[in-house]
Amino acid sequence: MTLTIAVVGGGFGGTYAIKELDRLRSAMKLDIQVLLFEPRPHFVFTPLLHEVATAGLEIEQVIIPFTKLYDGKPWIRCVQRLVTKVSTSKHTLVAGGKVYAYDYLLLATGSVTNYYGNKKISKNTVTLKNEQDAEHIRLRLEQALLNAAKTRDPAKQGAALSIAVVGGGPTGVELSAEISQFLQHRIKKQYRMINRKAPTVQLFQGAPVLLPYASPRLQDAARKALSKRGVDVILSAKVSTVTPSSITYERGGEQNKDDTTLTIWVAGITPHLIKGFRENYYLVKEDLSLVHDDDCFAIGDAACYDRSCMLAQTPALAQAAVQQGTHVARNIVRRVNGRATEPFLYRSKGFLLSVGQRYALGELETPFGTIFLKGFFMWWLWRTIYLSKFHDAKQRVKNAASFTTKLFTKRSIIKRK
Repeated sequence: MTLTIAVVGGGFGGTYAIKELDRLRSAMKLDIQVLLFEPRPHFVFTPLLHEVATAGLEIEQVIIPFTKLYDGKPWIRCVQRLVTKVSTSKHTLVAGGKVYAYDYLLLATGSVTNYYGNKKISKNTVTLKNEQDAEHIRLRLEQALLNAAKTRDPAKQGAALSIAVVGGGPTGVELSAEISQFLQHRIKKQYRMINRKAPTVQLFQGAPVLLPYASPRLQDAARKALSKRGVDVILSAKVSTVTPSSITYERGGEQNKDDTTLTIWVAGITPHLIKGFRENYYLVKEDLSLVHDDDCFAIGDAACYDRSCMLAQTPALAQAAVQQGTHVARNIVRRVNGRATEPFLYRSKGFLLSVGQRYALGELETPFGTIFLKGFFMWWLWRTIYLSKFHDAKQRVKNAASFTTKLFTKRSIIKRK
């Protein structure tokens, strides 16, 4: 009898689970089918969206349609619908008003931007969660440059090019560095009438340090690298209000207000859960199955170990989701074969961070300990590692050629149509 495995969510966790199921199916001659439920028609390589937002990459380089990814694999069916309800007792789910049955379920629903209950902030900021967000930021930056070019008044040019990024995690650090370089490059190559000192890029971080989950060495190196690239880092700043033209924050017990023309909010995430689950997360056991259902697993940003577990919570990183997806696929196959599942143990492979074009920071885990690297070589290594994570072989080759070309050329100044 064919077993049906439903995967909800086509991000890193879900797609790598399917990739491992594909491998195990071929190796072990398993009779299974996979239903992938994802409203988007394509996989998005989210760690590189900050480069799409600043013309370093095109959208086509960071997405791949699921129809292409699973072409020639009829046992994998992509259902482009949003799952609205799950019944673990009946082993069914509802998507697009239709009921689907499953034998095993993997919840990899990911996260959404966390505005901490402040609806006004959500209305007056943009975020960076998908390719549409990246394109929107790119167009807003282009418009800001056009507005600045309409005047010769340095003060008005500065007002038009005041960018704020809220959130000092990896996305905020990478994005603010890219924006600063993007604006300077545009001014040098296309908008020479704009004063090169006009743009201001501010990075607001609520914590007293950048990258709270990184080592102090990496935190310090990131701050210095941002400073060299013209980013004003403001730590211990709790943003309270954002309007279309300003940002208000508290720092050291004082209220401050700065003018901005664009505020980008990447300050946090909150789990995206299917309706019907009472907790704030999908609570899982050591093997990543739900506390009250051995046939349902959860991974990624929306999963959290139950209090009874003695394991540290897994960080909200792509590499963690990849490991979890692979592990759950193996645990499902263990269950199919009547074997006991195994607990998930996260193994960090390091921390990589780009700080603008041709410069990156990183700590790599090796058998000889942690190695800290920075500069162009680390940037090349960061690119190479990300390149290896692309699912499609043709896309890897195409992007490798593009990445190599960009080593010897400047960022394109042509607007994407």
